[in-house]
Amino acid sequence: MRLKVALMTIFQVPNYGSVLQTFATQALLAKLGYDCTIINYRYPNEWHYNNGFRRPSFLRSIIKKIANLTGIHRQILENKLVNFRRSRLNLSRPYHDLDSLRKDDWSEYSAIISGSDQLWNPIYLKGDSAFMLSFSNRIPKLAIASSFAVKEIPAHLIEKYKRYLSQFSAISVREQNGAEIITNTLSLDTTPKVILDPTLLLSGDEWINELNISSKPPKERYILMYILSYAFNPYPDAIEIAARLKDQYNCTRIITFSNSNSPEVTELGAESLYGCSIDEFLYYIRHAEVVLTSSFHGTAYAANFGRPLISLTPSNGDDRQITLLRSLAIEKCSVTVGTKNPVLDPEYDVVNEQTKLSEIRRKDLQWINDNLQTITSKK
Repeated sequence: MRLKVALMTIFQVPNYGSVLQTFATQALLAKLGYDCTIINYRYPNEWHYNNGFRRPSFLRSIIKKIANLTGIHRQILENKLVNFRRSRLNLSRPYHDLDSLRKDDWSEYSAIISGSDQLWNPIYLKGDSAFMLSFSNRIPKLAIASSFAVKEIPAHLIEKYKRYLSQFSAISVREQNGAEIITNTLSLDTTPKVILDPTLLLSGDEWINELNISSKPPKERYILMYILSYAFNPYPDAIEIAARLKDQYNCTRIITFSNSNSPEVTELGAESLYGCSIDEFLYYIRHAEVVLTSSFHGTAYAANFGRPLISLTPSNGDDRQITLLRSLAIEKCSVTVGTKNPVLDPEYDVVNEQTKLSEIRRKDLQWINDNLQTITSKK
């Protein structure tokens, strides 16, 4: 009989990476022999709004639609992500706040898992203890590639983080800064392990099979831009680098997943595929001549498929991308935003990179399996 585990993660934001890392975690837990239920916790909820999260404004949304900053393509994207969640994720009943989580009985689960994504980011999560699994003290807890995505956490949240994260049997994070926060700032009596994001714990071939991604190459060569700007401003660097890559790779076509008002569309004439499906998203990364991205998951998928890559990284202490690139010995594929006339070297030894990735993946899956077996055997 397969043991049941519950997974707390972020999967409701309109973002490919959040949905895909949730699916990947569910898939890898199934691969290890566990039945995984994803806790359907509403984020953001009233607690977040009362603690500094910007509340949505009906008037602001109308103004944006009139200004064509959002519209039909965003709705198409959200609808496709909703359909993917409903069809591919094993969700629990809805929980609208922390109190509803606390009132439930979690005894059917052998472990509760936190991860992956930016669950412990104090900027966006505001120190929500639900993502630190504060709602249950009776079930063993494990963190799989949970992320702070900051260099330090605010002083007023340190004791809260320390209180709840000290209850974990084992903790893994997906960036070096996260490990240092656990060890130095929180002084927890555990040795955190830096592991791959779950999207990398499935191989490129496994993704192709899981989502039936077409192997048929596109008719035209193209540069792929996946630029997110919620965490830091990647412009104008992204535009300047894309123009250089266009000449370097002799590509006339640039594809972007940004909306029609993005700088790459208006300034570079890029073709917007904003609102494409998840399998199309991965298809275009897999077949790109070169990937230019400011996204962690854009970086992860380019590396997983062995594509030439320029990862545009922030200067704000978020080291998720550079931690990954260093582990694969391809940090030369990164450019820190604000760098003047950066060297662009997207190519690398794919065989060596894939060998390193496979070995790290094997070790990280072993770490997860060993810790799950240890904590579930004690329940």
